[in-house]
Amino acid sequence: MLKPYGIWSIELVWKSKWTSTKVLYLISRYLIVIELLLDAVYYFSSRITPEVSSITA
Repeated sequence: MLKPYGIWSIELVWKSKWTSTKVLYLISRYLIVIELLLDAVYYFSSRITPEVSSITA
């Protein structure tokens, strides 16, 4: 029986020993999530200025 991807990932990646290959895999897999979050914070924080907040207040 096939296992769901999440179970496969936990068994083969997270429970294995730390190697340079594992680090590169995790960076390539999860760096995009961090980058998107930082981009969203920058995008929305740069749109809020005192002029905009005083107009809407």
